[in-house]
Amino acid sequence: MILMDNGFRLRPIIIPNDIETAVSWYQEPEVLYYSEGGEASTPYDFERVEAMYSFLSKKAEI
Repeated sequence: MILMDNGFRLRPIIIPNDIETAVSWYQEPEVLYYSEGGEASTPYDFERVEAMYSFLSKKAEI
């Protein structure tokens, strides 16, 4: 399902295609801080983000 409103478009994640974009977010300390609820020791790499999104996609819609 794709949701659109006021110029915003939401769609389901496409693994592995969207992982590279997510990795760039998880390399930013401020995003990581607010996303993960505190100070993370190191930015997330491709493998960690892929594992996280794969796990979450089995539990919920992301």
